[in-house]
Amino acid sequence: MSPTDLLRRSLLSLALLAACNPTGGDPKESDPATEPGGDEDGDGFTTSQGDCDDADASVSPDAPESCDGLDNDCDGTVDEDVTITGYADADGDSYGDAGSGAEVCALPVGTVADAGDCDDARADVSPAAAEVCDGIDNDCDGATDEDLLIRGWRDGDGDGFGDADAAVEACVLPDGYLDDASDCDDGDADVNPDALEVCDGADNDCDGTTDGGLTSAWYADFDGDGYGSALLIQQACTAPAGYVADATDCDDGDARVSPDGLEICNGYDDDCDGIADEADALDAATFYLDTDGDGYGDPAAAVRGCAAPAGSVADDGDCDDSRPDVYPGAPEFCDGADNDCDGQTDEGAVDAITFYADGDGDGWGDVRVPVAACTQPGGYVADATDCNDGAAQANPGTAEICDLLDNDCDGAIDEAGADALTWYADADADGQGDPAAPLAACAQPAGYAANALDCDDTDASVAVGAAEVCNGRDDDCDGAVDESPALGSLTFYADSDADGRGDQSAPQSACAAPAGYVADFTDCDDSRADVYPGATEYCDGADNDCDGQADEGAVDAAVWWIDADSDGYGGAVPLSACAQPGGYVADATDCDDSRADAFPGAPEYCDGIDNDCDGAADEDSALDALPWYADADGDGFGDPAVAAFACSQPAGFTADMTDCDDGDAGVNPGEAEVWYDGVDADCAGDDDYDQDADGDRSDAYGGTDCDDTDPDRYGGYECRPAATCTRPALSVMEA
Repeated sequence: MSPTDLLRRSLLSLALLAACNPTGGDPKESDPATEPGGDEDGDGFTTSQGDCDDADASVSPDAPESCDGLDNDCDGTVDEDVTITGYADADGDSYGDAGSGAEVCALPVGTVADAGDCDDARADVSPAAAEVCDGIDNDCDGATDEDLLIRGWRDGDGDGFGDADAAVEACVLPDGYLDDASDCDDGDADVNPDALEVCDGADNDCDGTTDGGLTSAWYADFDGDGYGSALLIQQACTAPAGYVADATDCDDGDARVSPDGLEICNGYDDDCDGIADEADALDAATFYLDTDGDGYGDPAAAVRGCAAPAGSVADDGDCDDSRPDVYPGAPEFCDGADNDCDGQTDEGAVDAITFYADGDGDGWGDVRVPVAACTQPGGYVADATDCNDGAAQANPGTAEICDLLDNDCDGAIDEAGADALTWYADADADGQGDPAAPLAACAQPAGYAANALDCDDTDASVAVGAAEVCNGRDDDCDGAVDESPALGSLTFYADSDADGRGDQSAPQSACAAPAGYVADFTDCDDSRADVYPGATEYCDGADNDCDGQADEGAVDAAVWWIDADSDGYGGAVPLSACAQPGGYVADATDCDDSRADAFPGAPEYCDGIDNDCDGAADEDSALDALPWYADADGDGFGDPAVAAFACSQPAGFTADMTDCDDGDAGVNPGEAEVWYDGVDADCAGDDDYDQDADGDRSDAYGGTDCDDTDPDRYGGYECRPAATCTRPALSVMEA
C-alpha cells in the first residue's frame, strides 16, 4: 500500500473515532429529564412534549428517522426518506429490472439499486456492457448493433467486384458479398473494372464506354466484289453486312470492276489502276511499228493495244522499216535493195535503176526527184529516202536533234534527239513518273511525266503528296511506311513507368504502338509503376489504384480501436486506417469502453466495476475502501487495533472500532456497567470506583446521580431536595 493510501486511511480512522464521541467526553453521560415522572425512556421528551413512544429512547421528535419500521421522529410517517428502492438482478450483472422495484431498508441479496437493465435474463446485457454485433441491444441504449454493421455488395458472377444495386448490412458479410460496388454487369464474370476492353459491343472494363478505340473502318461493297467504296464508311468491331475492309473499288456498282478485275477493250478502267484499255487488256490486238511510214510494220517491233498506237500498223511484212520504198509489193529498182521484200535485190526492175537527186549533197536522194538509171549519175544517189533534200542535216543517216526537222528521216520529228529531254513513264497517270522507266524525247510523250517522283507507278494512290494510310506501304513516297499521321492511325499513350497503363496527357498517333507506348490511357501517375487502376493501395499518400482516393483500404493500414468513453483505451470495435481517426486509439485493452473511469491502470473504486481492468472489481486496494475492525468475540463491536480495508464488510469484521476487549463478548460500549467488579464493561475508559465523585453512591447504581458534586443531591431521573431523597444503603461490597 502506498504512503498516500496509508495517510488517507489514518485520517478516515480518526474521523470515525470523532464520530463515535463528538463531545470528547464520556459517551455514557446524558442530561437527565427534568419533568418528574414524564420521560420514561430518558430521551428528553415526555408524551406531552410529542414523544410518541415513551418506552423507546430511539423514538422522539428530535430522533433521526431510521429504517426500522418505526416512526422514529414522531411525525406520523414510518421510515420516510430513509428507504431505498431495490430491483431484482436475476442475471447478477449489477443492474436490475425496472419492473421489479420495491422499497426496502437494505438491499436483499439478488437486488440492486440500479434499474437500468433492459434484459435481466442475460448477464451480458446491461448499461455497462459493450455493444457487440449479435442482433441484441447489449448496452441497453435502445439501439441494436449500432455502429458495428458493415455494408457489402453481392458478387453474383464471382469476379471480385460487387453490384451497387444489391447491398446488404450485416455484422459479417454473407458468402458472395464483398466491400466493392464497382461491377457494371454482375451477371458476367468477364465484365468488371479489371477486365480488358475488347471489341464486342459491351463495356468490358466498366469505364462507361463501349469498344473505346477498338473499332475499325469498313467500306460499303454494293456490288459484292470484295472491294469497297471509300465514299461510304462505317466504324465497327467486325464487318457489317455489305461492308469490307478494302476501299479501293473504283466502281462499286459493277462487280466486274475492281482491283482484281480483268482489263478488256471496252473504254472502262476494269482493274481500277487509273487507266482504261491499257496495252495488257485481255482482248488487246498486236500492232507493229512502221518507222518508215510505208504502211508496213517491223515484225521485230511489235506492240499491243486496244487500238493501234501512233506510228504502228497491223501488217508486219516490212523487211526494212527504215526505208519507205521497201515493203511487200513495192516496185523493184536497180538500187541493190530488195525493194519488194521478196528476198531478192534489183530483180524484175520495171525500169532502169532509179537514182534520186541529192541536192544538199548529204548522200541521200530526194524521192521526188528520181532518175532511172542503172548506174549512179552525178548529183544523184541511189537512195531516195532523203526527207528534206534542202537540208544536209536532214537525212536518214543524221542523228535526230530537237530542231523541228525530221533529221533522221524516219517520219517523226524530234523524236529522241541527242539533245532530247528525259521523260518518265507514268503508267498510273498520277502525274508522277517512274524513275526506273525513263524515255528521251524532245516533247513530252503521252503517258510520261517530266519528274521521277513516283515510288510505285502501278498504283495512282501512291505518290508524293498522297495521304499516308496504315497499310504497310509508303503511300506518300517519303521513304517511310505508315508514319504518323497516317489515315487509320490509332492513338497510343506514353507509358513512362512501364506499368501497362498510359498517360492520357501524352498521346501519340501511330499505326502500331511505338516503343514505350500503350493503348490504355487510364494511368493517373505515369511516373510511378505502382500507381495504376487496380493496383494495390498502400499508406503512402498516393492514389495507387487510380480511383480518386488516396490510402483507402490500404493493405498496410494500421488497426485502430474505438475509444467511446475517451479514456485513451480502445474497446472491441476495430477500424483499419492509415492515420489515427478521431475517436480511435491504437490500444484495445479497455475492459469497459462505456465508462471513462474504467481502463487499465485506472484507480479502483468501490462501485461494482472493474475500474483498472485487471479482471477483478472492488478489490481491497480500492481508493474508497472502508476500514473494518475485527470482531473476534462476535459482539458487534470491533477491535481498533485489528483493521482491514474492503469495499464490503468481510466476515468476522464490523464497521465499529470501539471494543476495548475483543476477546470478551460481554465487554463493549453497549454493555451496562456493573459497579465495583473491576471490569470496564461499557468500555467507558474508567474503573468502577471512579463513578461516584460525591460519595453518595448514587452513580454506582446506574448513573442516576443528578449532581455528583453534592452528596445531598441524588435520586432517580431528577434531582429532588436532599430532605426528600433517601440515600441507598451500602451494599456489602461498598461496606
